[in-house]
Amino acid sequence: MDRGVVVSAALSTSEQLTVSGLRDSEKVWLLRLLRKLARAQRGSNRRATVKQAIADSRPT
Repeated sequence: MDRGVVVSAALSTSEQLTVSGLRDSEKVWLLRLLRKLARAQRGSNRRATVKQAIADSRPT
């Protein structure tokens, strides 16, 4: 999913569909994980765990 797109889908009937983003609680959780990632040392097991948590939390 490309988050930079303004309209998710434009139908031939001129109807435009949008996909909702993250909920507020999910945004807070993702920002917390990103801060944790910034503090983790590169190549560490902790960093790998945080990166996996970020990948799991993002919508597909």
